[in-house]
Amino acid sequence: MKRNIHILYLFVFLMTGFTSCEMKDDLFGKKPSREDLPKEVGLLDLKLDPQMEKTITGNSTKATDESLNVKDFSVKILDENGEVVEEYASYADIDEVLLATGKYQVVATKGELKDAAYDTPYYEGKDSCTITSQEVSSLITPCVLSNKKITIAYTENFQERFKEDYEVVMTNGNGVLTLKSDEEKKPFFKTTDQLDFVLHATTRSGLETQYFCDLYNDPTVKEYNNIVVWLDVAEPDEPVDPDEPIDPDEPVNPDEPTEVPDSLKRPIIKVDIQLVEREYTITIPSDFVSGDDNGGGGNSGGDGGGSTTAKIQWGGTDISSPIILSSNGGSTPSVVVNISMPTGVDAMTVDISTTNPDFGEAVDLIGSHFNMLALTEKQLVLLDQVSKGKKSVKFDVSSFMPLLANELFAGTHKFKIYVKDQNGVSDTKTLTVIVK
Repeated sequence: MKRNIHILYLFVFLMTGFTSCEMKDDLFGKKPSREDLPKEVGLLDLKLDPQMEKTITGNSTKATDESLNVKDFSVKILDENGEVVEEYASYADIDEVLLATGKYQVVATKGELKDAAYDTPYYEGKDSCTITSQEVSSLITPCVLSNKKITIAYTENFQERFKEDYEVVMTNGNGVLTLKSDEEKKPFFKTTDQLDFVLHATTRSGLETQYFCDLYNDPTVKEYNNIVVWLDVAEPDEPVDPDEPIDPDEPVNPDEPTEVPDSLKRPIIKVDIQLVEREYTITIPSDFVSGDDNGGGGNSGGDGGGSTTAKIQWGGTDISSPIILSSNGGSTPSVVVNISMPTGVDAMTVDISTTNPDFGEAVDLIGSHFNMLALTEKQLVLLDQVSKGKKSVKFDVSSFMPLLANELFAGTHKFKIYVKDQNGVSDTKTLTVIVK
């Protein structure tokens, strides 16, 4: 028995020695693995450390049950000039990486980095190393989520105040994604200088309302990728105390205005942002956003305040009445809406809705939500982009009119225009076009 154990130990020792000799032969040029390798070479011992982000569950965060398989990562090794010297479709294909002495960058990726798409996480790890002659350089490269993952969560207060048909339209300036209240898919965005959303909701009392929120209002948000947005109501209904006695002798002043109950108001929403890391969570101070009242204005900002002395003025084409077009074609009117804001435009969006499914499909190809400060390439063909801070804005949809004057597009089409100035004052009007 002891003799068999000694033979086993000897076999392991010889195999180890053989492997070491083989390794030394490669490093010293006695037995190069490739004929094109220079004599001054070193070995890169590369390990990847994939790190799955946390996911939100209820009011807390926990590590997801999912895991990242290191074999799903592709790897590129670039030299100091940015040229790819080694490339592997899968980390599993890597055996020994022999490199000429010098400085290198390792880039490991999983997934495709898209401007905007649902359920498309992109993981990336970047690291640098120096290869020295006849030495083994060890490198452990963390691979983390590298595009913006947005999770929208709603509190019970929010769901009690609004009907179930609410939706959020998000954009990073390059792409637009819409998330309806009953959808669980996750929006992912490539990191740009913009990340905002418009919430469309209807109160239980039937008031249609929309809210605009800039997620980069706090610049810290841009530095993180796993972003959870909680939507809450800042002013919930105050319960009535049934035991509170009513004083019958208290005089009633008929000229005193009656206070509108909270249930009949457009509530101010509270936006709480959590930046979720594996080991900790950063909570951004709440942002309070008031909804538009289809012409009455509103304000938004960190404290819910803002000056309302400077009014937004509308001019140009009168959009208080529908514009009627003939489905037989012919001449169409120019439709230009002029909007003046003394403090300059801070946000402007246009949402198109229609009763005609054919026109709806055509609009979907370019996106029914237009962030006028950051139009997509397709949208720029039809509309002119608006510059932030501009005090006079022109919304020209004349190019839409000949397209709509077609029997295929008979029906009612609405362009809902939302603007907010740099004081936080907002206003909304709707341009209606009827094709008969």
